[in-house]
Amino acid sequence: MVLTLSQLERDTLLSWKRSSKIILPNEQMLIELLQNHKGGELELTENQVVILSSWAESSVDGNFGSGSITNITEKQALEKINDAVSSMSTLTAVPVSKLTAVKHVTAKGSRLKNKRLVIVIITVMLFLVLYLFLGRR
Repeated sequence: MVLTLSQLERDTLLSWKRSSKIILPNEQMLIELLQNHKGGELELTENQVVILSSWAESSVDGNFGSGSITNITEKQALEKINDAVSSMSTLTAVPVSKLTAVKHVTAKGSRLKNKRLVIVIITVMLFLVLYLFLGRR
């Protein structure tokens, strides 16, 4: 999927990520891709578009459901990301935070696999939190 970004929009996307302290490996690869981008067309995977969407959601969404709060540059970048997300297939365009709310219409048993995946992810995150907080004592 091709996204056309100016250098200013690229810097805006990177600033959205800087608001979070946790960087996952896929996010690190996307950060490096954006840092090396000089403007113009940028080839992204659907997963990378979803990551950008999650960065935008955590940075520009207002408190208490008041909607997105953006300046002109952020609005342009957000519109491009939203257009890219809406052009993706329904099953892959779901933010990670909403995976449990997805109604799957694919092969029988896929819902059970996703529940297992969510349980595994939550378990791993719990162990990481316990390790970080209890392991330092």
